[in-house]
Amino acid sequence: MDRVTRAIVGFYWRLPYTPFKGMLIKIFKAYRSINRGRTVVASIDGITYELDLNEGIDSEIYYTGCYKAATSKIITMLCKKNFTILDIGANIGAYTFRFAKLAGPQGKVIAFEPMSWAFTKLERNRDLNALGNVFLERLALSNRSKDNQEVNFACSWPITDGGASQHPLIRRSTLMKDVTNVITLDDYVAKKGIERIDLIKLDVDGYELRVLQGAIKTLKLHKPIILMELAVYTIEEVGDRVEDLFSLLQSLGYKFYNIRDMKAYSSIESMISSIPDRDAIDVIVSATELESLN
Repeated sequence: MDRVTRAIVGFYWRLPYTPFKGMLIKIFKAYRSINRGRTVVASIDGITYELDLNEGIDSEIYYTGCYKAATSKIITMLCKKNFTILDIGANIGAYTFRFAKLAGPQGKVIAFEPMSWAFTKLERNRDLNALGNVFLERLALSNRSKDNQEVNFACSWPITDGGASQHPLIRRSTLMKDVTNVITLDDYVAKKGIERIDLIKLDVDGYELRVLQGAIKTLKLHKPIILMELAVYTIEEVGDRVEDLFSLLQSLGYKFYNIRDMKAYSSIESMISSIPDRDAIDVIVSATELESLN
């Protein structure tokens, strides 16, 4: 039954238009809820994962063949052979291993995940795949380097109620406490002697500005493309402003692009207005023009 359901769901989302979307989503959510107690090991698009079907990310990978179809498509377009890629906020590796396949054996993927719960799942998925170009770091990135820091981050998105530990703002997410080392990207790059960075995926639930503030030297030197999740409310929750993030990257020669049409946003206002309330969008941030890739 799962195989048939996955085939139907995958076919439906590849259609040029999606009729009866609301009704079908309700049916699919009900079916997914029935199977929420299962953990499966499955090969999906040539990548093997261990997936907890009560987790939103895991469940989406299992039933639709990828995590965030539009973003996965952009990754396939942007990521080239031999690229060095940083996956910041890797969680279980929803994009990590896709990056590794696209970059090839001469490429390199460094995945950062600070939370023990998610990192254990990331390691498990790494071990299920014979990929020698993936390197895992249980570290948090920020604008200052400090060891043994207590953190309280969202890293689980259960399809059922998260209970008392549920984040009050980030939808369906569960907060977890942990202790981890925190490092700036500039310090990490210098420490490891990294000579090339082509692409950065950044998804850290509001801490994006702080990660970028700790990466200014790296961005100036390597000018990597950045694929970033952006939500106004999560950035504001940690005491930062999306306007400052925009200004920082603009000062480094970057432009923000819509992943749907690869067109540059004309202003910070036009980008912010495209973000749904209490939700996020993925954007491409690049120092080179991207319209030619459309």
